[in-house]
Amino acid sequence: MLDSGEVIHFRDPRMFGELQPAASAKLAELPAVKKLGRDPLVDGLDWRQLKEAIGTTKLDLKVALMDQTRLAGLGNIHAAEALFRARLHPGRKAKSLSDAEWKALAKAIHQSLKFGLSEQESDEIQYVEEPGSENPFLIYGRAGTPCRRCKTLVKSYTQGGRTTHFCPQCQSKKRKP
Repeated sequence: MLDSGEVIHFRDPRMFGELQPAASAKLAELPAVKKLGRDPLVDGLDWRQLKEAIGTTKLDLKVALMDQTRLAGLGNIHAAEALFRARLHPGRKAKSLSDAEWKALAKAIHQSLKFGLSEQESDEIQYVEEPGSENPFLIYGRAGTPCRRCKTLVKSYTQGGRTTHFCPQCQSKKRKP
């Protein structure tokens, strides 16, 4: 219970979270918070900042996007959605992107996060994988169904321990000129 009498409830059905109580004035001093990379929603994010954060890594692009020490706030869903919107293959190496591709990816990250926030209307998060829930996403969770853009079958594979969804036609692994 907080000093105000309010109670915080922590629900973590997917077991990804961690609760670490701290006074708000000391929050920025927590080691876990200090390690976080730039947060697009809080700090802003342009293509140059994105390139600086993940552009030199040899990691696959999607894995690099989900590295919270490089860029905070992008998880599996929004990394996949941003890559689809930017027409970039999740297995591309981050260091292989052109400036035009970095620009498209930065814009797509903002679009994906904005969409995700607009979809989240209730206090209770409903995951795509839960029975009876609708899938509002463009690519995530759509393996084996036609791509919404080109009708090619969406594929999936495991990347960094997570399932990656992509369209082999719209998200070619070849660099665009």
